Amino acid sequence: MQLQSTLTVSGSAIDGNSAGEDGGGSYAISSSVDMMEDASLSGNMAASRGGGLCLQTSTLTVSGSAIDGNSAGGNGGGSCAISSSAVNLREGASVSGNTATTSGGGLYLQESTLTVGRSAIDGNSAGRDGGGVHARTSSTVTLGDGTLVSRNTARGSGGGLGLLTSSSLATAGSVSLFGNAAIGTGSIGGGIAASTSTVRLGSGDTDLSNNTAAVDGGALALIDGSTLSDSGDADLGCLLTVRHNTAETGNGGGIAVSGDSSVALGVSTAVFSQNTAAQHGGSGGGLFIGAGPVEFDSSKAMAFTVAKVTFWRLNLVDNASPTGDGGGVCAVAVGVVFSNAYDRV
Repeated sequence: MQLQSTLTVSGSAIDGNSAGEDGGGSYAISSSVDMMEDASLSGNMAASRGGGLCLQTSTLTVSGSAIDGNSAGGNGGGSCAISSSAVNLREGASVSGNTATTSGGGLYLQESTLTVGRSAIDGNSAGRDGGGVHARTSSTVTLGDGTLVSRNTARGSGGGLGLLTSSSLATAGSVSLFGNAAIGTGSIGGGIAASTSTVRLGSGDTDLSNNTAAVDGGALALIDGSTLSDSGDADLGCLLTVRHNTAETGNGGGIAVSGDSSVALGVSTAVFSQNTAAQHGGSGGGLFIGAGPVEFDSSKAMAFTVAKVTFWRLNLVDNASPTGDGGGVCAVAVGVVFSNAYDRV
């Protein structure tokens, strides 16, 4: 990427502007935009994409500053990043209270990257997918230590994060997705929804709590050949905590895995607690698996990852499917082997 211009917003504001097309506050092409020292991009509106800012082949770096209260008639309420753009949220940055009529309430990525550390994506909403972030078309999202994705809503899928068409999410350090919701008819993945995409856990703790999906996967839904995995390096094992999530009318109060999707957590510990599938007929209070054999074996680690869904160490505690099957786990048309796993449901 060859940048041709630089915009620095330091202790200043780009507020209350509007555009009939893209970039309500600003439109950057082949440029670098830096926001720092309590700068704000607030209350801007775009009729199409990028309520606060639209990036094309550009870089946005935000530190100690806010992108809040912007709106887009299309994608990217806070910001829209397309064509190999990069968004970096660092040290106290926030993307909050933005709205998009279509996807990416906070941030929308297409063929672009997002890197977040010690920052928050909070209280954004989308009329379709990705209340906090929508990433599609080979986009990459990296959530680093101190990242909070909270209270975002989508009327489509992925209340917190929506991943589509060969996109990827990676975590490293302490990461929390809390209180997000996918609220529309048919919506899946209250915290994260992944379709033909990948989710990979790095070192540290990943906490998926108090998220809600209208249908499947209160915390996480994997469909259409998506994967959840870890690094495979025992020194980088992650603690995955999935707790207090709800699938309101469907399956997998914690996580729902369907289609050709897979889970392979060979060096990480997963704890599912107090997740709930639908009150009427929902199955898999903690975990719902739609197809493929399942193996839970804390002695084999990655050496024998031959199953569709593999956990190295899995704890299932106080999950519920009130009128359906499998309070802890429901596996449909699969063979299930529990070894060295703890199950109290």
